[in-house]
Amino acid sequence: MTDKKGNGSTAPQASRQQAVIRCADSVIKYSYANSVNVSSIQEEIALDFGLNQAWKQPQQEIDIELTNRVILNPRAAKRLVTFLMSVIQKDVAGFGLFDIAPGRPEDAPTRGRSRPVSQVNLHSVER
Repeated sequence: MTDKKGNGSTAPQASRQQAVIRCADSVIKYSYANSVNVSSIQEEIALDFGLNQAWKQPQQEIDIELTNRVILNPRAAKRLVTFLMSVIQKDVAGFGLFDIAPGRPEDAPTRGRSRPVSQVNLHSVER
């Protein structure tokens, strides 16, 4: 669409500015999980986190106490996967491969040194 004088488009220009996102953490709750299960339907992906306290292996039955469920839409889940892969690649580059084989606690030390905590902003991924 052009203006009355034929000088070009009158449509508003799309803004390319990044929005400033502030995350308030005054009511954040922390929890620890060493077990995760994923389920999904077309519109959402559910992550169930819990505690596996079966340290003696093997066992006939293992009870996991689920503590948190996070439900994401597919777009947010894709951003989460992107960030998790980035953090894991940096972790492996800095500390080497780590074992996630079944039958051993995931939080048991495998490399003799602690890993730094990574902080990721889930809103900053390129679209």
